[in-house]
Amino acid sequence: MRLVTPQIRIVEPRYHRLVPYPDNLVDLYRIYGKTDSLDHLPFYKATFTSEKFHLLGFDDKNAYIEVTGEVCILPLRKISFEDKNIVDLKEPSIIIIANHYHLTDPSYEQLGFINPNKQYVINVKTALENKNLKYQVDSNKTYRRLEWRIVNEYLFNDFLYTRRGDV
Repeated sequence: MRLVTPQIRIVEPRYHRLVPYPDNLVDLYRIYGKTDSLDHLPFYKATFTSEKFHLLGFDDKNAYIEVTGEVCILPLRKISFEDKNIVDLKEPSIIIIANHYHLTDPSYEQLGFINPNKQYVINVKTALENKNLKYQVDSNKTYRRLEWRIVNEYLFNDFLYTRRGDV
């Protein structure tokens, strides 16, 4: 039962009936990036997904990534640098690799379980040769964290979404 939280179920069994969790609690859990419950419950299955974003370059702490015309940052510690033969990238890019979970049996929806609408990031990769690509930071500009920019589609495990999204 400890694995069943408002992240994956919108109701809880109480006194032989299903009682809805408070909306604010459900909303909080919907931006919770851990996948413990989803990985260990047998009625959820993960499908790998990936998406490529244009990489502009790096400074000492961050990668700068273009997402639909907006420059976003992602801390270097979240990026794996791979041999170009492993990461097939024609232009400087990063690839977000994620799991998209879904219920294997739709009858669980009648018990209040949900199909998560977001993908959970497993890894962010780029080619090792991109490491020397420098980005000139504009000190007059505010950059949004990539985790906030793509929160409608992806969740990062160790990012606190309750903080502000720009740096």
